Amino acid sequence: MGNRLTADQEKQIKRLIIDMTPDLLKMDYALWIRKAVMELIKQQTGIDIPVRAVGGYLKH
Repeated sequence: MGNRLTADQEKQIKRLIIDMTPDLLKMDYALWIRKAVMELIKQQTGIDIPVRAVGGYLKH
């Protein structure tokens, strides 16, 4: 499996980041930091994204 998200997967991840906090998703973070987003992507899609590549999701 590649390390790129589809457009639908990106929408799903962005929606979770906007609507939820990591602790509501049973994650060990209080805020959306890069590592938390990386783990969310892995949980939701099974895709490993490097930490440096997830910053774009935090800008929106």
